Amino acid sequence: MIFIIDQPGVSVTGRLSILEDVLYPWSFLLNTLLWLLLAKSVVSTVRYLWKVRRRDRRLRP
Repeated sequence: MIFIIDQPGVSVTGRLSILEDVLYPWSFLLNTLLWLLLAKSVVSTVRYLWKVRRRDRRLRP
């Protein structure tokens, strides 16, 4: 929850609330998109390597 900053004096200290504390939605969105892109690239790479490995097994005598 690094995108929600606890505001002293506004809410209970040590507890985060989206309604009372500061939320940085663009930072959250950018971070989420970067992690999704990383996950997608890992999945694509594994699928590609799996496909190449299967193809190489078929070509061996």
